[in-house]
Amino acid sequence: MSKGELKNRKAKRNYFVTWLDNFGQAQEYVPKVQRELEKTDWEIEALDNVPYEADEIPKGDMEINFENDYKFLTRVLPMIPTFDVSAFSSSDAISTSSTASVYEYVSKVGDIGTPKAFEYSNLYTTKYQAIQLEHNRPNDIRLLLAKLQNQGTLDRFERAETSYLQFKAGKGERTAAAMEMRTFLDGVQGDLFQSARKWKKEKMTWEKMAEKLSKGGASSLECKEMIRQDKTRSSLISRLSDIGKNREGGSITNLNHIWTELLDHVYAVLNIINL
Repeated sequence: MSKGELKNRKAKRNYFVTWLDNFGQAQEYVPKVQRELEKTDWEIEALDNVPYEADEIPKGDMEINFENDYKFLTRVLPMIPTFDVSAFSSSDAISTSSTASVYEYVSKVGDIGTPKAFEYSNLYTTKYQAIQLEHNRPNDIRLLLAKLQNQGTLDRFERAETSYLQFKAGKGERTAAAMEMRTFLDGVQGDLFQSARKWKKEKMTWEKMAEKLSKGGASSLECKEMIRQDKTRSSLISRLSDIGKNREGGSITNLNHIWTELLDHVYAVLNIINL
């Protein structure tokens, strides 16, 4: 991988590192801000309840002190921005899609067949699967699926996960797990199409659905990403069908890879749309 190709990824990493460092510094100020708030509340309460008899007492430079205090405070203590949770979920989805493309690339390196290529692919695909597990991605998906308000789709996900885990433990059939995964993906698409329809029999396509449901509307980056996810979905369906027919084909029919990519696909899709 060339330095130019990694420039963007390293810039993203540096952005996160700086953000977390700034957040850590901001946390150190919390006790001080709370103390200042307590003093300010006292000032306001005391001055707001002065008896009228005290009007004759001179206030000196109090007003000037107030102005200088506020000006200096706002200069040395910048306001923390308000975060748009909805927009960040879209960013998370697009980031996940980006990571998925790296995972797909890394998994295909193993198909070269040399010991070094296989070792590399196995190392980094396993590392990412561990990250997914640590992040509890299946549970995130359950929470998102619940918003679709279709218990049947949530049940299909549970069956797909159970079937996959049984296969991984050597107690289930590869073909059966693949078919459960495909059924689940079809169910998610069905829910999305139904949500996008204005009337019961309206003909629906993935692109049309994306334009209707994506956060930001039809011209948004979210919509473009949602439309791109149709290609990912089609690839997953095709590969799962091949496994259902008991075909082998390197990384593309490796059920561990497909399950990992399926989780990322569904997570991205459900975070991009308005649920």
